[in-house]
Amino acid sequence: MRINITARHFEGLTEGLKKDVQARLEHLEHFFPRILEARAILTEEKKRMTAEVAIHLPTGKRLVAKEQGMDMRQALDLAVK
Repeated sequence: MRINITARHFEGLTEGLKKDVQARLEHLEHFFPRILEARAILTEEKKRMTAEVAIHLPTGKRLVAKEQGMDMRQALDLAVK
């Protein structure tokens, strides 16, 4: 599985957060065993943190979840669930 993490207008993308995002995306393979690509787009707009997670499956389907939270980890948790 290829993993792509993008930060838009978000300066807090540390190595620790990158590892956390990667671990959460890899955990999705328990539910979808053959994910081709997983993307996480982390955005900050007017103090709102948004995490968008998209996974691409071999059947050609793309699943997307987008959630907001008080901090980036909370937004990511909500999007992955």
